[in-house]
Amino acid sequence: LWLALSCNCSVLVTRLSMMLLKMKFFFMWLMISLAAGLHLHELQGKSVLRGESSKLLLDAKAESEHYSALSSEVKKLVLRLAAGGGKAESSAVRLLALGSQPSAKAIMKASGISAAALKLMKSPASTSRQRRLAGSLLTLLTGYPAISTISDRDTGSYGQVSIVLPRPSRMYRSDMQIAKLMAGVSP
Repeated sequence: LWLALSCNCSVLVTRLSMMLLKMKFFFMWLMISLAAGLHLHELQGKSVLRGESSKLLLDAKAESEHYSALSSEVKKLVLRLAAGGGKAESSAVRLLALGSQPSAKAIMKASGISAAALKLMKSPASTSRQRRLAGSLLTLLTGYPAISTISDRDTGSYGQVSIVLPRPSRMYRSDMQIAKLMAGVSP
């Protein structure tokens, strides 16, 4: 029951955060467009400033198009990840590659990849490679270790434990910062 409630809440939070992310990009584009329009209206005779305003508009448009393309690709990959099997493996590899792009982590978190990766990691039908890839996705999105245990339902034997850790630099970054602060280095 708790798992069902948490999944429903997770879906709701996912949809809400995706909507907020889309609104953020829309308002950012709108503000840049308005600023560029006012800038052009106030400074009609200077072509250099018009060029700068046009550049701002083109940058906002390119960022919006990048966001839309990335968002649609992530949505497709989430469905494949949730399907399991070979499709899940190839989509996990692609999602890990996309994770380094700007805004990718926020889009992935909002699209529900965490829930699909957790389901794949805990599934007894998943291969060890699929569990490792799902754990890597979870650590990429959260920055925390991902752990799952799987055992035979009937006997409780044949247990498998999967532990995926983030890079040590990500895990111990806060410890290093505290040590630097204690040594007198300014933040």
